[in-house]
Amino acid sequence: MEAFLPAEEQAFQYVIGLIVAHELQPGDRIYEPELVQKMGMSRTPIRTALSRLVADGVLEKVHGQRGYQVPKLSLEDMEKVFTARQALEGMIAREAAIHRTELEVEELWKVNEREMNIVLSRKEATQLNELFHRKLVRMARNEYLERSFEALYLRSSLYIFYFGRFFLDGQSRELSSHREGNNYTYEEHRAIIQAVSDQNGELARQLMEQHVYNTWRIRVINSPFFDG
Repeated sequence: MEAFLPAEEQAFQYVIGLIVAHELQPGDRIYEPELVQKMGMSRTPIRTALSRLVADGVLEKVHGQRGYQVPKLSLEDMEKVFTARQALEGMIAREAAIHRTELEVEELWKVNEREMNIVLSRKEATQLNELFHRKLVRMARNEYLERSFEALYLRSSLYIFYFGRFFLDGQSRELSSHREGNNYTYEEHRAIIQAVSDQNGELARQLMEQHVYNTWRIRVINSPFFDG
């Protein structure tokens, strides 16, 4: 755990880490007192982090029950989440192409170079993918798009963490960087960066929409571990 992060963010990332590692499964419950004990923190930052996770759709607070629950996932919910994310991130990519600076594009290329590393752990892959998408959101210069992105990205990530081929239990913990079958996430990112660099907003939108679609339809829903 990065000590330089605010306590709230440490608690937030700790719970996300439990989900990425499949230590928490859909339907499992997590309790504030347990986190306080495990992390050695006061209740306030942990409670704030849990509230954020609920707001972002990563956890649920069931009325009349103790603790917080990882949502039970469904095919219908997944379709709604990824359809919304596809439209939103397409718009974000288009706006990023319009407003980008040379320095921002250079930073995206650096992230993409790191993604091409042939051995990335699940944690590293998750962090780099999130960094790529968040940088694009900031480049769009629209706080309303950024607010909408937060919840959709984290909620859709639940499906990726639990059913995406890169994150499946029983597979090697060290895998080729985002390589699932013939689909290469870093190459899709690379094409999006090039369109943004060229300030081709319409192409950036199309490529991002296809990228999100591929994540949904190929990397998650076609996984042999997804049963709907």
